[in-house]
Amino acid sequence: MPGRRNIWVPSHAKARHPGASWAAWPAVGGAMSEMPAMRAHDDHKPARPEVTAPGLAHAHASVARGSIAIALFLVVAAAHAAGTAVVYQFNHLTSAGEVFFPAAGVTVAALLLVPRRWWPVVLTATFASELIADLILGEVAATAIGSALANTAEPALGAALVLRVTGGCPQLSRRQNLAAFVLGAAAAGPALGALIGAAATRFTHPHGPFHIVFARWWTGDALGVLIVGSVILAWFTHDVRAIRPRYAAFEGGLLAVMTCLVTWLVFWRWHPALAYLALVPLGWAAIRFGTRGATAAGAVIAVLAEWATGTGHGLFAVISRDHDQGLWYLQLFLAVAMLGGLMMAAAIAEMSRAEAALRASETAERDARLEAQQAHTAERTRLARELHDSVSQALFSMTMHASTAQLAMEKAGLVADSPAARAVGRLRTLTAGALAEMRALIFELRPGALAEEGLVSALGRQAAAISAREDVQITVNGPEQRLPVDLTAEEHCYRLVLEAWHNTVKHAGATAIITTIASDGAAVTVRVTDDGRGFDPAAVPPGHLGLRTMRERAAAIGATLDVTSAPGQGATIVLRVPAAQAVPEPAAPSATGPGGGFPA
Repeated sequence: MPGRRNIWVPSHAKARHPGASWAAWPAVGGAMSEMPAMRAHDDHKPARPEVTAPGLAHAHASVARGSIAIALFLVVAAAHAAGTAVVYQFNHLTSAGEVFFPAAGVTVAALLLVPRRWWPVVLTATFASELIADLILGEVAATAIGSALANTAEPALGAALVLRVTGGCPQLSRRQNLAAFVLGAAAAGPALGALIGAAATRFTHPHGPFHIVFARWWTGDALGVLIVGSVILAWFTHDVRAIRPRYAAFEGGLLAVMTCLVTWLVFWRWHPALAYLALVPLGWAAIRFGTRGATAAGAVIAVLAEWATGTGHGLFAVISRDHDQGLWYLQLFLAVAMLGGLMMAAAIAEMSRAEAALRASETAERDARLEAQQAHTAERTRLARELHDSVSQALFSMTMHASTAQLAMEKAGLVADSPAARAVGRLRTLTAGALAEMRALIFELRPGALAEEGLVSALGRQAAAISAREDVQITVNGPEQRLPVDLTAEEHCYRLVLEAWHNTVKHAGATAIITTIASDGAAVTVRVTDDGRGFDPAAVPPGHLGLRTMRERAAAIGATLDVTSAPGQGATIVLRVPAAQAVPEPAAPSATGPGGGFPA
C-alpha cells in the first residue's frame, strides 16, 4: 500500500534507526553480518558498495505501486468482463446497443473510489476488457475499437464531472452529491459513450438506425451506472441512516425475503394490479436502511426483473412483441424506481443530519449556558468570599470598637446624653445595620445558601438587615428543623415573603411585622402580619404588581394564597404550601425573635 513501507536500514545507519530489523530480509541480513569477517581475511579486495536506505525505500515503493496497479487492473478488468458477459446473455451486440450494461457502473464507481493517479490503470483495464470481449463475441474490429473507446471516455467524463461538483468521492446520502452523480455519471457520461458508440456502429453498419442505437446505448449505460455504480458507491462510502433498526439483521433478512417474493410475484406471476408492488420493499429499504438498503434492494429487483423479462415472463415481456423493446421499457421502470429510492434515502438522510445538527446546536447552547451559569456562580461565590473576608470583618470590628468606646465612656463618667455618647451610640447603630445588610447581601450572593440553611434561617438574616435599615421590627418564628417542602417551593416561599415585607415597608407604614412559619405534616403555612395602615385587596391601583407577583409564585408551586386586609386594620397574608414527599435534610437550629435572633 502507498505510504506503508518496510525499509531495510544498513549497519552503518542502525545507530540512527534503532528500530531497524534484519528479520524482514534474512538472506540480506545474513550476508551483511558476515561482511566484517570477510573483510578481515580479504582486506586486499575492494569493498563492495552498499545499498543505501533511500534507494531500498524507493525500490520498495515502486514494487508496492506496481503490485497495486496489477491488482487494480485485474479487478476492474474482471468486473467489467463479468458485466459485459451479462449483456451478451441476452444476445445484445454492440452494434445493436445494450438495454442494460452493468460494466458501465463498475468503471465509473472505480474511478470515483480511487485517486486520480490510478485512473490510467482503471481506464486501460476497461479498454482492454471491452476490446477483447467484443472481438471474442464476433464484433467487427472497428466497432470493437469504437465500443472500447466509448466505454473508456464515458466513465472518465462522468467521474470528472461528479468530482468537479463534490470535490471527492460522492456520498449518495447527500442530495447535492446524488444530483451530481445522476446528472454527471448517469446522464452526461453515458450520452458521450452513446454518441461515440453509435457513430462507430454507423461507420461499420451504414444502414443501422443511429437514433435507436444511441437511445438504447444511453439508457443501458445510464441504468448500469445508476444500479451497479450506486450499489458500489453506497457500500464503499459512509452512509447516514435516519433510523437504525434495533434488530437490523432480522429486519434486513425479512426485507430481503419480502423483496424477492414481491419481485417474483410482479415479474413472474404477472398481474396488472401488482406491477408497482416492487416499489414497496424499495421504499422500506430506503427509509429503514438508507442508501445502502435502497441500492441493495434495487439491485435485487433489477436482477430478478431482467431475468424474468429476458425469459418471457412478466408485464414487460408481453407489452411489446419486440423482446428488446420490452427490456428497454423495463429499464426505464427500474431507472425511475431506483432514482426514487435513492432520492427518498437522501432526503431522509438530510433530515437526519439536520436533526443531528440541531441537537448538536442545542447541546452546544446548553453547554454554553451551563458554562456561563457556572462562571456566574463562581463570580458570586468569589464576591461573597471577598465581602465576608474584608468588608464584613471590618464592619464587625467597627461594631466592637464602638461598643468598647461606649463602655470606656461609661467608666470615664460621661453622661449617656452627652454629644460624644450620642455620636458613639449612633455610630454603633449604623455599623450594626451595615453589618446586617452585608450579611444579607453575602447570603444572597452565595449559591445554594437557601438550600444549605433553610427558609427560616434565610428569612431571619433578611429580617435583621431590613430591621436595621428601616424603622420597623421584623420577627420571624419557625421550627428549627427543615420544612417538608422541596427546594423549588422553598425558593418561591422565600421570594414571596420578601415581596410581602418590602410592600409593607414601602406602602403600609408599619412598625412591626410578624412572620410565622409552621408545618402540620400535610402542608407548610407561612403567615405574614403587619400593623400598618391596611388596604382594600379588591381595589389595588393599577401598576402595583406586588400581589400579582405573589399569586403567580403561589400558583407555580401549587400553593394557596389568602390576603386579608382593610383600611386602618393592617394586613395578613397566609400562604399554604403542600408538603413534599421527600423531606430535606435538617439544617442547623435557627433562633427566633426580633430580627430572627441574629446579632446586630
